[in-house]
Amino acid sequence: MKPVIIFDWDGVVVDSNAFKWKDAWEETFGEDQKKAARAVALLSTPEGRALNRYELIAKIAPESSDLYQREIAERFSKVLQDGVTKINLMPGIREVIDSLKKKGFVMHVISATKEEDLIFQAKYFGVDSYFTSLFGNPRTKLENFNRIEDRYDHRYVVIGDGGSDYALAQAIGAEFIGVANKWNAWGEDEVMKKYIISIEDVPKKILNLSK
Repeated sequence: MKPVIIFDWDGVVVDSNAFKWKDAWEETFGEDQKKAARAVALLSTPEGRALNRYELIAKIAPESSDLYQREIAERFSKVLQDGVTKINLMPGIREVIDSLKKKGFVMHVISATKEEDLIFQAKYFGVDSYFTSLFGNPRTKLENFNRIEDRYDHRYVVIGDGGSDYALAQAIGAEFIGVANKWNAWGEDEVMKKYIISIEDVPKKILNLSK
């Protein structure tokens, strides 16, 4: 039986980490560069990157009102949508998902990105039709996995670049494929580096898992 493939989004399908974790927050906070610097500092850590935007804003401005935090979150969302021209698909990923689609693999995206932004970006880059579903924040990754129809009838491969992707794979008993980058430094991690393969080798790996 062919496995169902779950992709993370940022750093796996789109090359957006530098923009999303630095430039976009600096633009969001505008003249308040102290808060922007706190955001960038938090996002330089695995713990910070595990936070969704609402949790991150609450840590940056813990005394602020719920209204302020919602306004900043919406401003960040607008920056991401307006800045979509500043990011690109990861090199080789379109060929990978096209190859997998033609071979009959079912693919989903489960991301910590706000679902509205995720769908917007997927349509902008013309890759939305490759995926059966595009699931994002505010639900957790495990909650989004539970939205997959007939989910217990399949086995899975999770492809990601973050601890939350690896945790999802562990939680659902899936194979894991890791994408290394400067943000996660998995190439230097004794545990994670054994999961790393190049994007170009993903179809071959998945075909081997299908045997």
